[in-house]
Amino acid sequence: VFWIAERDVPGILRFEYRPAIDAPAADGDPSEQSAGRRIMAIEPRSVTAGYVAFAYNVAYIPAATAIAPSGTWYPFTEWRLPIGPDFYVQDITVAGDGKLWISFGAPTLFRFDPVAGTLQEMETIQNVAIFQGLLPAADGSIWFSNIVEGSIGHFDPAVGVSEVWRIPGTGEVYDLAFARDGAIWYTDRIGDAIGRFDPWTGEATVYSLPEGSEPLYLAIDAEGAVWFSAGSGNFIGRLTIPGQAPL
Repeated sequence: VFWIAERDVPGILRFEYRPAIDAPAADGDPSEQSAGRRIMAIEPRSVTAGYVAFAYNVAYIPAATAIAPSGTWYPFTEWRLPIGPDFYVQDITVAGDGKLWISFGAPTLFRFDPVAGTLQEMETIQNVAIFQGLLPAADGSIWFSNIVEGSIGHFDPAVGVSEVWRIPGTGEVYDLAFARDGAIWYTDRIGDAIGRFDPWTGEATVYSLPEGSEPLYLAIDAEGAVWFSAGSGNFIGRLTIPGQAPL
């Protein structure tokens, strides 16, 4: 099953793919092109993030409400979200319990249960924010990036606590991924950098990229290297850290 964010509707799509039935037929031979390669050394710098916490009474977190599919046409099922014309779906991610977390350009998040067909809106922080990247944790909490303040946040709906770390010199935290030790890798789209944030110490290690790179999405491979896509420059990059333990 694939989940797809619909930007203009706004809504989410579920795509149920069955390879034995739906696999497209091969159409000619695949094309091959050579990619240029450039290797450079990056000197990291360390910064200390500012920390603030917000507490909520969990009794006031709204209950989940039923939301019916707005349409089904195999292999797609669509749910339109009640977020108004001024917002659109930024990111979606599937948590370990099968529920979806959804960001939509506001300081709140949706949690969607596709089995029960319910949607729950949760306020997370008490200031201006546009959430982008989402990273679910094993304990049911969620990490999120705020592209307005250059910050990383953590929300635990079970206890009603949000935490936010503002990273100095950061332009726009875009995507998040876990390191093996629980630290968080992130991309800074405006600041042209890849960062590694340690939530236990509040320290961030920043690796600056060439100006105009605009790193967007990232993934961590089995060796612990950080792969990222560049919104400008038409390239993908790999950041390797000497002595880093593999996953």
